[in-house]
Formats: sequence, C-alpha cells, structure tokens
Amino acid sequence: MMTFYLPPDLEEEILSRVPTTSLMRWRSICRRWNTLFFEDQRFSEKHFRNAQKQPLVLMLTEHRLFFASVDLKFVPPSIEFSDALSLRDYTVSEDAHIHSVSHCDGLLLCTTLDDELVVWNPCSGQTRWINDTDGSMFFPGDSRFTLGYGNINQSCRSYKILMFYHINYDYDHVQDEVFEIYDLNSNSWRVLDARINARNCISNESHGVTLKGNAYWISSDGEEEGDLLSFDFTRERFRRFRFPLTFRRCRYRALSVVREELSVLRWIDSNMEMWVTNNMDITCESDLSWTKSFAMDFVLNIYTSVLIDEDKKVALCDSPHEQVAFTIGEEDEYYSEIPFERARSRHEHIFNYVPSLVQFPQQSIESDDFGKFHRGRGLGHRRRLSNGTWDNDNMYLPEIYDGMMSEEDDEWDWLEIECTDFSNSRGRGSRGRGWRKTRYVTL
Repeated sequence: MMTFYLPPDLEEEILSRVPTTSLMRWRSICRRWNTLFFEDQRFSEKHFRNAQKQPLVLMLTEHRLFFASVDLKFVPPSIEFSDALSLRDYTVSEDAHIHSVSHCDGLLLCTTLDDELVVWNPCSGQTRWINDTDGSMFFPGDSRFTLGYGNINQSCRSYKILMFYHINYDYDHVQDEVFEIYDLNSNSWRVLDARINARNCISNESHGVTLKGNAYWISSDGEEEGDLLSFDFTRERFRRFRFPLTFRRCRYRALSVVREELSVLRWIDSNMEMWVTNNMDITCESDLSWTKSFAMDFVLNIYTSVLIDEDKKVALCDSPHEQVAFTIGEEDEYYSEIPFERARSRHEHIFNYVPSLVQFPQQSIESDDFGKFHRGRGLGHRRRLSNGTWDNDNMYLPEIYDGMMSEEDDEWDWLEIECTDFSNSRGRGSRGRGWRKTRYVTL
C-alpha cells in the first residue's frame, strides 16, 4: 500500500485554518507538528490570522480560573463551572493563586496573591514572569495592569503591559495617576508621559477589557460612572468616547467583548440595558456607534457580564455582593443563578477567552547549569509606597541573603506550566446548576 504525503507548504496552509482547540489534540501525532504549533513564530502568526476563533467563557473565583458553560436548552438555563486551569509554581508544589487577570489574543496577564506578575498562554504553556522597575519580582499591591499590543506593521504586534497606580500627597489629599509601560520585546519599563484628570479616572467598580490591542475602561465621574476611557498601545495615548445616549440617570456597570465588538450593561432608573458597538474600528477618530441588544425591567448589582447568545439575548453575569453568578435575558425564563462556594474579592470576574497559539518573547534569565533561577521571597526587595517613594529599609542584599543559604539547603524556585486541553471545556449536556469537582486540565 502506497503512502502519500502532502507538500509541506500545503500541509501548513491546511493546519493554519484549524481551530486552536483541535490543534491541541493533534500535537502528539508527531514531533514535527508539535514543534510547528508551539515553537514556530511564523506559523503561530499565520494561524492567528487564518483560524476560526472559538471563544470560551472563563471565571476567576477562589483565585483560580474555571471554565463556564451555560445550556439554554433547559428552563431555567443550566450553569456549570468546572475544569480549573493550572498555573503552576513549583516553589510551593501547588498552583499559583491568581489575584487578577487581563486577556488579549489568547494571552493572560495575571497578578498573584504574592504581588507577582506573569504573562501566560494556557494553550502552549508559555509563561514569562515580569520584574518591576527595580528588578524585584514583586509589585505594589495597589497597582493595576492591563495587556495590549501596538502595531509595528500590519503583520507584527508588539505586546505591552500598562501599569498604573496612585501617588498620594500629604497636602490637600491630592493624588496623581502614574502610568508605566512595559515592552515585552525590549524587556524594559518606562514612565508614560500621560495624565488623566479627575473626570477620566478609571472606575474601581468596573473591570477593563482589551479589544484589537487597545484597552477600555468605564471612567469615573465623581459618584457616577462617566464615559468610555481607552488606551491606544500603538500611539500610547488615552482617548475618551461617549456611551450611547448618556444622561444623568444612566449608570454604566460592565464592559465585555463579544465577537470583535464591545458590549456594555447599563442601568436606567429601574431597568437594565445591554448595548453593543457597530463595526468597531480602533483607527476611527469619531465617536463609536452603538445598538441596543436587549432590555430588562429590573436592576441587579452586576460587576462583570458576558453576552453569551446574541440571538436569544442572554448574558452571564456575576455579582460581588450577592455571591452568585447568574444568567439574565430579555425573557424572564432565562434567569438562573448559582451561588459561589467561597468568599470572593472584587477582582474576580467573568470574561470571554479565545484560545490561541500566540507567542511572546522570552525574558533572558541568569540560570545555573540546571536551568533554575532565583526569585527572592521579598527579603530586601524594594517596594513602591503610596506616596510614590521607595521603601529602602528592606533592600535586597545579595551578598547577605545568598550567604544565608548553604549548598545543602539552597532554595531555588522552579516555575513550570502544564499545557491545557480545551477540547472538553464546553457544556456536557447534564441538567441542573452547580459546581463540579475541580479537575485540572492538562495535556
């Protein structure tokens, strides 16, 4: 029996059009494919352009990321959270505890409870732990981060991190927003020459999103939410957009990404409305165009929401105060809720996640012959204080700290990540609402 092989260029063209979730199952077919999928930068860029996007819903709760599935064939709908993603930190032989997360192009930017920062692709398993400007692995706890990219040209993206924090002054309780940019290509931080006035302060009651490389937040105008604040990672500047039909009785609560559009949930008196942008164009200098998706004649305290079915007009939401996740829709029959098992924080939220093979530059790290590197536990690492100065009382002194460890008990931190199988992450057809026993999904 004769065996026929496709020409390599034709084989690559076909594979570049296969969804990421399918490629994850095929990586073990042959070593060449595994190398192509996860080590070939040119193929990953081609695959990102050609392959169909398959959005999934993730929920950050209990400091872990869970897959969320909603079955609308039942009345009320079935909600299920299961299969926690595993970001491993082998220094403590357990999963890292995720404090907050930002998503862009299949990459997750996570902060941990130890105030560490990591860029992570759960599909490929690639990670990169980011140092602060002083070389420390730890960041001030009040810092906020978002991931985006600048367009070098039409086919090349430069992934960047925007960090912002407050500097408080002793006089008149004045505070400034300070912004810093980290470029993954140059592996360096720099202060951004940008200022936003009090009207444009980013609301603490709304979680930001990234779409087509740019970041978006609901701005805060005193006691009420105001406009849509955007950061352009290419031009490195802020812009302000108008929400649809803004007036005093409106309060905008939750931003999310649906397809390649923005959606926002707002309150008007005793009603809620879901609005979606029309043909989102990040290069356009004019205001955005919006269309109302659906409305409800009640109000709930919502932190984040995801429009999961545009035809049936249903969204999955979470509430920081009610300790529940729930579905809402234009029809009352689509309301369903599921309580959370443990206490939550305001950083936990629901968001759309699109798996990808996108790669990012790896940081060069000094290592020994075994490939291990040292990530100090915070002894002497300098920290930024609330007034913008640095805490120099606990400086990291290598000659002192390293001398405290002998050859026998040298404590090195091992960072490792296991790749994730997304093939079984969607609904399983089971009736009801609840939490499944957690299963860490790895290849």
